[in-house]
Amino acid sequence: MLISAAPNRRTLVEAPAEPCGFLNNWPSKTEPAFPKSPAGLRMSTYSLESMRLVERLCSRFEESHDPATQDLESVVEPLLDEVAPRDRGVLLGELLAIDAELRRRQGMSISPADYQPFLLRTDLSFTTNDARRIVDAAQASLPDVPTSERYRFLAKVGSGGNGDVWRVDDRVGQRTLAVKRLRDSHHEEAAAEARLIREALLTGRLQHPGIPPIYDHGRLDDDAAFFSMKLVEGETFERILKSRSREDNDPIRDLGIFEQVTQAVAYAHAEGVIHRDLKPQNIMVGAFGEVQVMDWAWQSPARKPPPARSARVRNRRRRSRFR
Repeated sequence: MLISAAPNRRTLVEAPAEPCGFLNNWPSKTEPAFPKSPAGLRMSTYSLESMRLVERLCSRFEESHDPATQDLESVVEPLLDEVAPRDRGVLLGELLAIDAELRRRQGMSISPADYQPFLLRTDLSFTTNDARRIVDAAQASLPDVPTSERYRFLAKVGSGGNGDVWRVDDRVGQRTLAVKRLRDSHHEEAAAEARLIREALLTGRLQHPGIPPIYDHGRLDDDAAFFSMKLVEGETFERILKSRSREDNDPIRDLGIFEQVTQAVAYAHAEGVIHRDLKPQNIMVGAFGEVQVMDWAWQSPARKPPPARSARVRNRRRRSRFR
C-alpha cells in the first residue's frame, strides 16, 4: 500500500512480499512510516522509483559480486553513483549487508574493520555502529560453516537422511566437490555415524558413470564424520516429471533417463549392493543429459544369486524330459 505524501513523493507503509534486502524492514500499519535499512539508516520518505532502482542494484550486486576475488570498494562505488546522493546511504547499507552474507557463505572471516573505507565518507552517514550491526546480522542469520584443512565450505546445497551436503573447494585437488557431513542432530548417534561411513565405503566400490564417485572420507575439524564426492548439479527426475507441460511432454527423453537408471542399478546389483531408496527424488539429471543415482545411505548387501548353470547342463535336463 502506498500513501501519497507530496507531489511525486510517497511514504511506504506496506511493502510487497519478499523483495530485495532492505524492503523486509518496512514497518507494519501500526508503526510509524520511518523504515530502516540493515545499516540502520533512517528513511522518512522514499520515492517508488528510487526504491525500485535500489532493488535492481542489490540484485545485480548479489549475482555478480565475489568477495574472495573482488575489491569491495571498486565494486560498490560505481553502484553508488547510479542513485541520488540522498539515497546512497541506504544503498550502501544494503550492499554491505549482502557482502557480509556472501562472506559468511564462503567461510570467510568478517568484521566491522572490513568496511573501514566507507566509515571515512562523510557524505554517506555510515558509522561504526552501522558496520557492526551488519556484521552481527550476517553472523546470526547463517548457520555455522564447517572447517577443514583440505576443504573450504562454500554453501549448503541440500540435506537428507542423516547428513547435509555442502559445495566445497578442494584445496588439494583444486576443484569443486560435494561433501556430505553428518548432521549436528546426529552427532552423538553411533548408528547414524556408522551408516554414513558405510555409505562412503560401499558407494566407493561402485565404479559406474551413473553413480557419483567417492573421493575421501574421515572427520572434519569439529570431529563430524564426512565423505567427499562428485558435485552433481542439475534437476531431480521428480522435478522434471512434475514440471513438464502438455507441450513439453517428452516420453522418449523420460524413457532414456529411466534406462540409464536401470543400467546403474543393474550394475550395483551385480556388485552385490541394493539401493533400497530408489525414487525420482534421488535421481539427478544434469544439463547435458547425464543421469546420476544419488543417496545410497540405505543401501545393503544383496544376497548372491545362485551360480548359473552351463548350457550343457540345461540341454541335458531338457532332453531328459522327453524320454
